[in-house]
This record gives sequence, C-alpha cells and structure tokens, in this order.
Amino acid sequence: MDGIIVSGLLEEISDNIIPFFKNSNVSVHTWDTEENSRWVNKLKRYTKLCNRLDIVVEKPLYESKLLSHFYSTYSAYQNLYNKNALDKIIKINPSLDTEDIQYKGNLISYFNKAKISNRPLLDSYKYENCIYSSIYYKTFDERFFSGHPLAFQKLFHILKKDLGSKMSSLDKELKDLYNKDYEGSIFWKAWVDKLNIPVIQDTDLIIPNNRRTKFIKY
Repeated sequence: MDGIIVSGLLEEISDNIIPFFKNSNVSVHTWDTEENSRWVNKLKRYTKLCNRLDIVVEKPLYESKLLSHFYSTYSAYQNLYNKNALDKIIKINPSLDTEDIQYKGNLISYFNKAKISNRPLLDSYKYENCIYSSIYYKTFDERFFSGHPLAFQKLFHILKKDLGSKMSSLDKELKDLYNKDYEGSIFWKAWVDKLNIPVIQDTDLIIPNNRRTKFIKY
C-alpha cells in the first residue's frame, strides 16, 4: 500500500490526484483560510476512494510561502497513518495544472540505472535511502516526488519544536547565497543535501506543464 501526502493550500485542487488516492493512506495538511475551506470540502468527497484519509487544517503560521509549504509537507508526513509500514510514499502538489500525471513508481529500477551510470557514487546506498523525482540542473521538482518510507523518515527526522529554527536558518543561508526570491526547489535540494539523501531521476515521471526541462539523464 502507498502513502500519499498533500500539503499547502488546496485552491484549484485537480482531479489528477484521484488515481493516487485509490486504496492508499492519504494525509493532507492545509491552512484555515476562507477561500481554502471549500476546497477542503471538495477533498473530503474522495474519502471513499482511500484506504484512509486524514485531513488537518491549521491557522497559517508563516508569511513565507516557501516555509509555509515546507512546514505543511512536514506536518502531512507526520500525520500519515502507518507510514513506516507502507510500500512507498508519494508527495503531491494538490494543484498541478495538468490532466494527467504519468507515474509508474519503479523505484528499484531507477536506482539501479543511476547506480550503474554513476558508480561508485551510489555504492554505499540502497534504493530505500533515496528520493525520486524529476531532476533539472542542480535541483529537483519538489512538487512531486516519491520514495521508500526510510527516505522520508530521514527527510523529516526533526522535532516539530526545532523545525522553525532549522528552516529559518537554511532560508537565511540561501538568501545570502542567491537572493530573497530564490526558487523553492533550491531550498528542498539544500535540505536533502544536508541530510545526505541522494535524489534519483524518476525516468517515467511526466508532468506535462513542467517548465523545468534540463534533466540530468542516467
């Protein structure tokens, strides 16, 4: 069974997530705003599709869209039912503007391809240690990625009381390196790099409106 985490504002949530909800444990974290409330109600209509659907709605905590979304993703993961016993976990942006997300989830195959073509860089890793997404230039598409529960456990292995200071510290570091309007994908890549989590190219993942086309090919 898969686990699905959906985070951030649900405005314009697309039906392209329905195939991922079927027979999955789904965890949603979102924000308590007037506009967002009707999208929460729409999401509740998918309950019968899921093995389990948990939704947590909180008052907004951060002015920064980037930090708000990262915190929300962390919270959705923490609330995911039976997360360590799942086959894999998929993180999905709820408003990907496309009718179809092409995803197969052959994580072992992607890892083996990467390991062969990048030897010996991945010799000390197993497929369970990595996350899988579309890679472009030096970052990855944080809107959709997947991995084994062990990888997500490491990705979000931090106490909630410490998360705010860790996020803010990294945010300041990246603003000093780039500028205050740097892309969120840079933050996500820096976070996984600090945790020594490899990002592997998901060679089957196709998001039609993905503007990031400079993929690293294995």
